[in-house]
Amino acid sequence: MTDYLLLLLSTDWFLPHWTEIGIDISDETAKVEVQQGCREIVGAILNGLPDFFFADFSDDSIHETESKFQALVSRVGVRLKVSSTLAEWSSLSHQELNAAWLCASLNSQIASADALGQGPQLEFPIRASVIKTWELHPLSAEVFRDVCLSSNTEWDIRIGKLLLNPRALVNRLWKVLVNHRLRVFWTDLRDLLSAKQLQQLASWYRAMIRSNSKEGQPVLLPSYIERAGQGDGF
Repeated sequence: MTDYLLLLLSTDWFLPHWTEIGIDISDETAKVEVQQGCREIVGAILNGLPDFFFADFSDDSIHETESKFQALVSRVGVRLKVSSTLAEWSSLSHQELNAAWLCASLNSQIASADALGQGPQLEFPIRASVIKTWELHPLSAEVFRDVCLSSNTEWDIRIGKLLLNPRALVNRLWKVLVNHRLRVFWTDLRDLLSAKQLQQLASWYRAMIRSNSKEGQPVLLPSYIERAGQGDGF
């Protein structure tokens, strides 16, 4: 996911919002220097190709891209301000983000799912804790969509074309933010629920995802929830 982080940091529309992904650089000159450096790296990734999906994303290429970015932020003097965000994005996979998005969607449906008898029943203390804790971490689906789609700078328009969809980058950002929200939510739940209750909740997620998936399709949970689900469940 490092490639998407570089694309995001290269844009004009996201420049005022870096703190949303954990990058707090107060020096505007340094921010712009990182932004311009990211554009150079994006250009190197493309190497004259017509769109991003023809680019080389082999392990060696990804390692080279990350090394260039590390060199950039070190040269600008903001390596420590960026390191945790880079580590987070580097560790993410499409599967992890999709799994987080599914679990987050289920959190929003947990009350109605039980009322309608959809899937296995959860104990009331588990349901109540999920609903209350999830409400503490609000996130609007439109949080950056409008500012992304309304940007008419030459670079931002180019990025939309390179990704073949002007919504592609903001949709990926949305999934990263949802995953971050879900991880914090799960950490909070660990203080409220027992290990057995967490296992039951993880099993509920798995059962609900399985019931809405095609037969034979693997059921994946985010790694931090999967670890809690290694036990008895539904």
